[in-house]
Amino acid sequence: MAKVKLLFQYLYYKLFSKHAEGFRVDTAVIYEFVFHVLNKKSNGNDLERIEKYREEISNNNNFIEITDFGAGSKKLPATTRKIRDIARTGSVNKKFGSFLYRCTKYYKPQYVIELGTSLGISTLYLAAGNPQAKVFSIEGNPKAAKIASENFIKSGFENIKIINEKFDDALPELIKKLDNNFLAFVDGNHRKESVLKYFDLLSGKANRQSIVIFDDIRWSSEMFEAWNIIKEKKEVKVSVDLFFMGIVFFSSSGDKQHFVIDF
Repeated sequence: MAKVKLLFQYLYYKLFSKHAEGFRVDTAVIYEFVFHVLNKKSNGNDLERIEKYREEISNNNNFIEITDFGAGSKKLPATTRKIRDIARTGSVNKKFGSFLYRCTKYYKPQYVIELGTSLGISTLYLAAGNPQAKVFSIEGNPKAAKIASENFIKSGFENIKIINEKFDDALPELIKKLDNNFLAFVDGNHRKESVLKYFDLLSGKANRQSIVIFDDIRWSSEMFEAWNIIKEKKEVKVSVDLFFMGIVFFSSSGDKQHFVIDF
């Protein structure tokens, strides 16, 4: 039933969303986002290395124990899972990974915060986009954090720090240390109450250059409820719905604007 509902939502999205190409806007924030991030192409040795790593772990038949502090996995409910299955179902795909890469490449945040490292594919995309950024990725599962951390070292990425703690414990302390613009990627916990809490923590430290990206905004009805509440928050000036991801900006003056863009 949930899959059928998601399919209808996607069809509605494709019918009524605006196309990124030829998109006409009079807001500088969304203009930059569409033409310098969405419509750009990604390429380079770093991206090839990331996809090589994806291929390696997608063929890894070893099992790891999962400690899940969020809403769990719909596709992989077992507490012991194959690494390859996590890579294939729980990691960002190439399309959206490249999107994350272009976000950090264009906006050049001084800090990147990721809630949910998993095996580290999304982390690598975020770090590769801006090697000068300090990337903090929080992961509650020690087994996944160890695999990701070893790969970061192997891949030569020196701007990533994994924090192996629960989000609720790590994020408040991390937020205190931020003193400049940041980009946050919120994944790994799809409970409405938790997502709203993380947004409030992040928005309390946000400045006009800060950006928050939410993954899986239609993962469940309560996740979508959280997204709809967040985009109406007074701190959010511009929000973008890409169906699977939602993005909020704090940097625009004037009236609040929301865009649904075909991506």
